[in-house]
Amino acid sequence: MPGAVWHMDSAVPGSGPTCRYDLFLWDFDGTLAHSWPQGLQVFNEIAGRRGFLPITDPQALRKMRPRDFMRQHRIRLWQIAGVVRDWQRGMASYMGDVELFPGIPEALQSLQAAGVRHGILSSNTVDNIRTCLRSRGIEGMFEVVQSAPRLSGKGRALRRLLRELAIPPARVVYIGDEARDVLAARQAGIDSGAVGWGLHPLDQLAQHSPTHLIGSTDDLPLLGFPRSA
Repeated sequence: MPGAVWHMDSAVPGSGPTCRYDLFLWDFDGTLAHSWPQGLQVFNEIAGRRGFLPITDPQALRKMRPRDFMRQHRIRLWQIAGVVRDWQRGMASYMGDVELFPGIPEALQSLQAAGVRHGILSSNTVDNIRTCLRSRGIEGMFEVVQSAPRLSGKGRALRRLLRELAIPPARVVYIGDEARDVLAARQAGIDSGAVGWGLHPLDQLAQHSPTHLIGSTDDLPLLGFPRSA
């Protein structure tokens, strides 16, 4: 969306405290959407075709570094881009069945009612994401949905999106479930929120010093608001 300008409202509806963020940017898989079951199935189908080792212990995967995962499953660095494309295509037929994590719709609605806008930046495709959002009746809550074309390219994609929206970095938070999401936010000069219900557990995410550690979807509507004394 070249040339788009983000129009910020200084006043939040109601008389309560205002949020320090005008825009919540969200990762999708593992943050908003519980796509683990479908994602694992698609990966294992790809593994069978390409000669990789399948994922048999999803919980062990949560604490693996990317290099360890690639080594264990016999994936070479030059194969990553093709695997991602295959995974995106494979997920397309499942996106209408992907559930949102419990509490996500309510958190989004609560933040929106407080004047916050929502956007998505994900490694999944825009079509896949919109299919899921549409099936859950919340597509209209997101004013921007973009795809980061490379797994390691989220920082650059975030910087580009902020320029397009013309929104001050201090007014944006990026929320994700992986260490690379925290790193991407730091590269873009914005705050980060790390959730504990996705790929990486909170103790592992804490090692990367996100701005916010979020253990429950119940905490999301409070993010960026002044704490009570």
